[in-house]
Amino acid sequence: MTYRFQLVASAALAAVFLAACDPVTPANPDPLTPPEEAAVPADPAMPAPGTSTDTTGDTAGMGTSSPDQVSPAACATISTDGLCGVTFGMSADEAREAHLGGLHTMGDSSTGEESACYYLGPEEGNYDVGYMVESGSVQRIDIRAPGVVTPDGVEVGMSEAEVEDIYPALERQPNKYVDRDDLIVMMEGGAKLIMETDGAGTISAYRVGRPPAVDYVEGCA
Repeated sequence: MTYRFQLVASAALAAVFLAACDPVTPANPDPLTPPEEAAVPADPAMPAPGTSTDTTGDTAGMGTSSPDQVSPAACATISTDGLCGVTFGMSADEAREAHLGGLHTMGDSSTGEESACYYLGPEEGNYDVGYMVESGSVQRIDIRAPGVVTPDGVEVGMSEAEVEDIYPALERQPNKYVDRDDLIVMMEGGAKLIMETDGAGTISAYRVGRPPAVDYVEGCA
């Protein structure tokens, strides 16, 4: 009995000694997990996570105009870029597709679009409005009848005095064939407006386009 008591007492003492040397461990410790990441303030210049930055759908269809998108009003005012959906620099095929109602070939383009100079027009045989195609692309637009105005309101049939009121800084250049001056205005974007006058002092025709094509007195002749 004494020997067994001593063994029990020795075991109890050993347990007390080990407990004193070992740090206290909870009976049911929580699993070790990293702290949650701190919330990062949203950068207004950056899209929210998961937001698509693909803008293809927003820009689809930009570039060449569609006849369905061209309004009749766009065919009544010539701009520094073009007229009625047709912009300077378009190929002949692009111009035909972009113009409201399409365009007809006026004159001879049989030598090929890369080298020929010819006109496209809204009405076959009618040169009141003509789109000059030169070296493969639209370079100028000729207006020979009332109904199409410049951005500042000039049109065929206006008096020279009215034009001078609108463009007081216009230049004058002697016409090659008649004893009258052509009226010239430099427009934004490098385009040029050249107005011809008749014997009564009214605007008989004008053209808008890019040099050197806009300066051709004889057109494609």
